[in-house]
Amino acid sequence: KKQLFVFDAWPQGKKVCVVPVVNVEVFQEGKGGPAIQPHLESIIANPGWRDYGNRAGCARLIRVFNELGIPVTAVVNSDVVKREPAVFQSLLDAKWEIGAHGVNNSQGLANLSPAEEAQAIEESLSTLEKAAGVRPTTWLTPGFSVTSETPSLLKKAGVNCLLDFTNDDVPYSLVTDNGPITCLPYSLETNDISLCLTAKH
Repeated sequence: KKQLFVFDAWPQGKKVCVVPVVNVEVFQEGKGGPAIQPHLESIIANPGWRDYGNRAGCARLIRVFNELGIPVTAVVNSDVVKREPAVFQSLLDAKWEIGAHGVNNSQGLANLSPAEEAQAIEESLSTLEKAAGVRPTTWLTPGFSVTSETPSLLKKAGVNCLLDFTNDDVPYSLVTDNGPITCLPYSLETNDISLCLTAKH
């Protein structure tokens, strides 16, 4: 895909732009994600560590960001709607933007045919649209499992802002077969896994 640079300058002469994005995720049973204690085959320690974010962390982040008046995008697995309904409702009550983050964090887009990928994208978007009343226009693919068709399929499905790419630090426009899509680059350096498990902060 062709990358077109569209960044000129931040509004009002600002030097830095920070975009808070909070991932709200669930995993399929027996197909967990990151582990704080990878050597443990535990059904308590690692799933509990991941679930803590939904049970306690999300409410704390909502309180802090809302007290500071900072707008936030929550990128949400669509399975959160049925598996963590109270968490999803709290995001709506906080008036955060609801972005899409696939169906769940065990099920990415890699190794899917274009038709299967389009179906997975639509399932996520339509589930979130039904629950929130607004179709998401922002997308982050679970686990960076992006294919060569992902940007084009997302644009066709109505997504305008893509958070998947890590190859820049300013927004740019990516040309797809279905029109341009805005890429807001992802910072791996400030990713929670990078900070907690790799850098050990």
